[in-house]
Amino acid sequence: MLHTRTQTITSLLLILLTSASAYLVLRSANDEPYTQFSLYGCLSQVGLGSILIFAWIQYAAFVLFQVFKKQISRWWLLSLALMAVVLFYLRFCPLGYIEDILQFANIQK
Repeated sequence: MLHTRTQTITSLLLILLTSASAYLVLRSANDEPYTQFSLYGCLSQVGLGSILIFAWIQYAAFVLFQVFKKQISRWWLLSLALMAVVLFYLRFCPLGYIEDILQFANIQK
């Protein structure tokens, strides 16, 4: 039998990670290009972006483990497709910030 508590936790994790990732990606797209270094920009784009990428990887491991243990339905494996899409866009936050800073640092020299 599937555990309702585990499914609730999985649902909340999915909503939380998707919301936080969407916010960061949309804010990054709005703030670009980053022409000068700022601690806030660096912490949010590189720090939070990296933390979210790591959290998504942990989420994938959690879902795979719970499906394997039959604690949640196999349908939850579809959330890994959403994870792939989110990670595709989320990777631009830390990488895009660093690329912008390096590009504009070379121009200003």
